[in-house]
Amino acid sequence: MGTRVPDKALAEAAVKAGLRKLLPRRVGRGDIANGLEALLGYAWLEETLTLDEIVGCLKTEALAPANNFAKLAQLALSKLEK
Repeated sequence: MGTRVPDKALAEAAVKAGLRKLLPRRVGRGDIANGLEALLGYAWLEETLTLDEIVGCLKTEALAPANNFAKLAQLALSKLEK
């Protein structure tokens, strides 16, 4: 069973990963978080990210969960650009 990740953490991760600059200028925190979720969902459906890669990024112990999601988003962006 999973837990809900707050929009604030996901939006912070999107900014750290560089995803924010790819989104329209006037969007709120919830839309930024949804953009990050959409990126990760798309990468999963396209089989760009493996479950091992996702778990590897998210299980790392970091002080802020946003850092783990930023690392995962950066991995997804780099693999999708190829």
